[in-house]
Amino acid sequence: MTLVKNGGGSVPDGGSTPDGGNPVETPNDGPVVVDPVEATPDQGAGNYSLVLGNVVTSAGYKTVDHSEGALSQGIRAQAQDVSLVDNIIAHLADPNNAEEQVEKVKGQFALVNKGTLYYNDTVIYNWTGTKNADEADEINTNVDGLDRAILDETTIQNFAADLLGKSTATIADLADYLRAQADGALDDVVDADLIIAFFRTGFGMDTGLRADEAVLRFAPDDRGDGVRWDNRLNWSTDDLPGTQDGDSVDLGGNWVSYGSMTTAIEDLDLGDGGRLSVAQGRLDVEGTLAVGSSWGGQVTVDGAGQFWTEGYGDSDLLSISVMGGRFANTGVFLGNADLTVGENGQAILATDGAGFLLQAGRTLTVMGDDAKVGFDGEGGLALLRLDDDATLKFVAEDGAMGTIGEFRSGRFETSDVVSGVDLGEATLAIDLSGMAGAPSQTVLLEADELIGRFGDLDFTGLGENRNATVTIDYASDQVRLTLSASGTGTGQVTLDILGDESDGSGMTHYQEILEALQADYGTPITDPIAAPPTGASASILDW
Repeated sequence: MTLVKNGGGSVPDGGSTPDGGNPVETPNDGPVVVDPVEATPDQGAGNYSLVLGNVVTSAGYKTVDHSEGALSQGIRAQAQDVSLVDNIIAHLADPNNAEEQVEKVKGQFALVNKGTLYYNDTVIYNWTGTKNADEADEINTNVDGLDRAILDETTIQNFAADLLGKSTATIADLADYLRAQADGALDDVVDADLIIAFFRTGFGMDTGLRADEAVLRFAPDDRGDGVRWDNRLNWSTDDLPGTQDGDSVDLGGNWVSYGSMTTAIEDLDLGDGGRLSVAQGRLDVEGTLAVGSSWGGQVTVDGAGQFWTEGYGDSDLLSISVMGGRFANTGVFLGNADLTVGENGQAILATDGAGFLLQAGRTLTVMGDDAKVGFDGEGGLALLRLDDDATLKFVAEDGAMGTIGEFRSGRFETSDVVSGVDLGEATLAIDLSGMAGAPSQTVLLEADELIGRFGDLDFTGLGENRNATVTIDYASDQVRLTLSASGTGTGQVTLDILGDESDGSGMTHYQEILEALQADYGTPITDPIAAPPTGASASILDW
């Protein structure tokens, strides 16, 4: 935790230890170290680090005959611009155990700075050892006005005694209990938060927990990183979104990095120019997604990140880039938005009961053939509708082009949606700059039911000695691109139509798909959180 017994741990420069982490027992007697990348003899180097809301207690004090290390060190900061916020270093030895006090005679440093401190409000108490007991008042820090009797009772041993109902409980007994809990042998949940709250109460610190849902405003705190979602210092409520069901988030136009957690929130407002990067963890927006009116907003999904949204209805521009991880739309997505998917990204344009409606002037781009784009879910209708003057763009990479269609994302136990696509009168844009000169055929789009046709074809990189044919096949419900070999054409582009839109009229759910593709889902508005879009109910998608 950095509830430390028998030693400590290391925080790399630029890292953070938020609120204790998980209770651990470390194997040596070292302190909690905030490490630099490189260090000179007199000063550390590297990025700022944050040590937030931790408790260091009960020095390990292991003595050996040879190469003895630290016995009772607390926190050693040796990087640049380290912030130490709301930490407690207390009770090198149990003040209620005379035998332990005699044993732990040497009080090494509680807190030492070998780099530079940007901020420090660390509470230090009873970290001297009996040999230096007369120096206690000089070493004790930030304890003025606190009741020393209460501080002396705020020990890890007393926490263990209260928890286990055993007055002689030891740290070893507590560790055994925590291990049994971790192995599933106990129903209780005793974690770092509970232990740290015990110490904070005794040391007069606030332990109040927010009981009601709230709108949390992102407010970068210069004591820490100023960009991380998972740092409570950056939030107006001093806790994290999702602490209570129904929490909503206002990023206030800030650039925020999300990761390493799973969070469900009601509304998300990026604010004007706000950017959200999701590279780890999963964020679910179950209510309304909105951006600012002047500069819009951006969402970037990469790595192992996941961003799920219950549609989008803002008339202001949202730019979404998915180069890894997963983007998923679970509602009616009809707002003013561009979506680009490439590399190994997944974009579920519509789960079952959802629709992605690409507005006029906006672009859906698929780059290469590694990305997975289309529909997935456990049953029901999933649709893609392209408005007039919208653009569906495919970019060739490494000699290949991608496909939009049903695919198994791995999220659902079964992958079984009924997909419908309306091409409207949209523009099909094809960039062949990354395509080899060999003849090829690619299925660009396929669905259970396909209607509409492209109003324009826009090719880049075809060349003057090669031909291209775009085929809309209503019988197989596919859009295909056929390229002749280089040197066998004249740069001609042809649109072929096979069959008729009504060719699928005999299929199950044909009428429902058609109605859903042609339904009125309302129009985007400038402030969908204040006044949600009105129009036909999305329930037409739920059948």
